[in-house]
Amino acid sequence: MRPFCMAVLLVASCADFGGEPDTAVAGRLTVGPGVVFLERGSVQQGVFERAGRIREDGRFVVELPAPGTWGVHTYVADYIYLPLEIEVGSGFVTPVEQPAIAWQVFRAGRTWSVDGRQPADISLLEPPPDADPSDDPVISNPRIEFTPPDVIRLSLDVTDPDGNLSRQVLAYFTGMGDGIAMNAPASPINDNYPDGTYTATYLVPEGVDPTAPWVFVAADHFCSVSEILEAEAEEP
Repeated sequence: MRPFCMAVLLVASCADFGGEPDTAVAGRLTVGPGVVFLERGSVQQGVFERAGRIREDGRFVVELPAPGTWGVHTYVADYIYLPLEIEVGSGFVTPVEQPAIAWQVFRAGRTWSVDGRQPADISLLEPPPDADPSDDPVISNPRIEFTPPDVIRLSLDVTDPDGNLSRQVLAYFTGMGDGIAMNAPASPINDNYPDGTYTATYLVPEGVDPTAPWVFVAADHFCSVSEILEAEAEEP
């Protein structure tokens, strides 16, 4: 395992989806670095499918396989994450702007920045600082097992101090720009996901480096974010 590092610009890899090659989203936060995950469908109801880096300057770009409704989740350690929902156009880069924020997703008592307002520039998103990191989810011990010719098995230990972990235990394969939700060790209770070891299986597309790094993050129902970990598989 190696520390999460943003020393160079890394954007979700361009891939041949058989559709418009320039269908993408781009945005800018007031903080970075971090990671962004996208789910196909409405925010908090879709299927996680794509991911990318948030650079040190807060910018991100992620290419998508299709236009339509996408949920966007941005994660920066020590900040409350932003859940967004946007309509993505076909064949161009759709900006993620403040009017796209699904304001109703935040629970009572959460505000945007100290005074509850976003910056005057609608293209700039400001995640609130996490005032109490003691209740943040904790992730550890990422394990990546590669079985030739094309199977990767992931596992990650997850605990949440206040017991309100969400389904967002996420893994991002930097070799393809794919983002996936990992499988829980047991069923959630009242929509709160259990502590334990989360797992996933990923099929590496032909011609893609199976040792490319993975990035991991988790969030709870009150939008607290874990630290962001990066790990890579051993050579097959």
